[in-house]
Order: sequence, then structure tokens, then C-alpha cells
Amino acid sequence: MTPHFSASIASPQSRSLWVALCLGLITLLLSGCGKMELFSQMSENEANAMIAILLQAGIDTDKKAGKDNMYSLSVDKENFAEAVSLLRLYGFPKEHFQGLGTVFAKSGLVSSPTEERIRFMYALAQSMEETLSQIDGVVLARVHIVLPAYNPYAEVASSPSAASVFIKFRESAKLDAYVPQIKALVVNSVEGLSYDNVTLALFPVNEPPEIESLGAGKSSKTQGESSYTWLVIGGLVLAALAGGAVYYTLRFQRKKQAVSEPLIV
Repeated sequence: MTPHFSASIASPQSRSLWVALCLGLITLLLSGCGKMELFSQMSENEANAMIAILLQAGIDTDKKAGKDNMYSLSVDKENFAEAVSLLRLYGFPKEHFQGLGTVFAKSGLVSSPTEERIRFMYALAQSMEETLSQIDGVVLARVHIVLPAYNPYAEVASSPSAASVFIKFRESAKLDAYVPQIKALVVNSVEGLSYDNVTLALFPVNEPPEIESLGAGKSSKTQGESSYTWLVIGGLVLAALAGGAVYYTLRFQRKKQAVSEPLIV
């Protein structure tokens, strides 16, 4: 007579339980080694610059090509928060600015002088922000320009031109020494703007520890966590294989015993 233990192992309920265990193991394996998309729709130059920063910090990054020569970056789940914070510190992803040609694209409609003036100030500010963003150490740049209303009958402008510049920068860049150059750059870009009418506000951003030490610590920590994860996964895989071997062995023995037993009528 077939042992009760073998019959219970080979029962449909046991098979369902074993299949569920295997599916859970596969899900755990995929989730433990999963990647999270960091940023997408970036040019290759911008993506490569971001990868260089992350690699210096010991964070492995995957680059994937998409449509229209655009790229996306992915990192391990446990590194996602650190990667976002680090890239934000360096001003990535870069903001896309609108140039004069885009703002004043021909639309076939007649614009009022006030609307044209506002659009011109916006386009000029966008151009200045893009230029200031190219300075090493600048994380974020904002420019607000005020131009006097045009009055062809007035001999003197109602108010002079003015500009306010906001710059957030990494403290190690030491932009304080370049205040005269930055203000001169703005003055020479706006008609009728004087040096005294440019307000420049600099705000430093506290930086994390040195990239080299951060990367070394992060790398060793990541390697240790990765080794432990693969050790656990390997143990689960061996357990599943052993369970499968026991299941099929008992099933084979049950069939063999069923064949050898005499048929009772």
C-alpha cells in the first residue's frame, strides 16, 4: 500500500504549493536584482556626464538608447535615492532653455507691443540663464529682466532697465571671486542696462563628503550587500531544487508501487 506521506507529497495541493514556491522564488530573484529608471529623454553627452559622476561615487549605471537618439539611465533600487541627490547637486539633468528663435517663431498672428516686449524679456532671460549655467559649479541660474515700456514720444525713458540674477552654486566653486565678471556679462547683454542696476544673489549648496571617499565606501558597501543577496538567493535556489528532486522522487516511487501492487477485484 502506498505510504500516506508519499501520497500527500504527490497530491494536487502539494504540487500547487511547490509551483507557488517556485514562482515566489523567481519573483524574489527578479525584484532583488531589479533596476529603477533614473532619468530619460536625455542626449548622449548629458547621459555620459551623469554616468561619470555616478561612477566616481561608486554607483553602477545602465544606459539605454531610445527613440530620436535619446537615452535613459537606470540604477539599482538601493542606489536610487543617492543617485538622484548627487545628480541634483551637480545640476543634472540640465534644463532645456528656449532661444530667441523659438520664442519668436512665426505664428501668423499679430502681437501687441506689450506682448512682444514680454516675450522679448523672457527670451533674453532664457538666453542669459543658459549662458550662466555653463559656468563650472553653477547648479541653477535664474535671470529676471525688466525693460522700460517703449514710448516713441517720450524724450527720456520712464524707468531704466534692471536685472536680478539668482545663482545656486556648489560651495567648492567659489563664485564670489567672479561677481564682477558675471554682472558685466549681464550688463553687456541687455541694452540700456547699467552695472548698478544688476542685482546678483549667490547661494552656496553644501556638498557631501569627497567623491573619492564616498565612492570607496559606497563601493565596498554595495559589494558586501550584493554578496549577501546572492548568497541568500543561491540558498533559496538550492532549496527549491532539493524540494523539486524530493517531489519527483516520491512521485516516481508512488507510480512504481502502484504498478507493482496487485489489482484487487
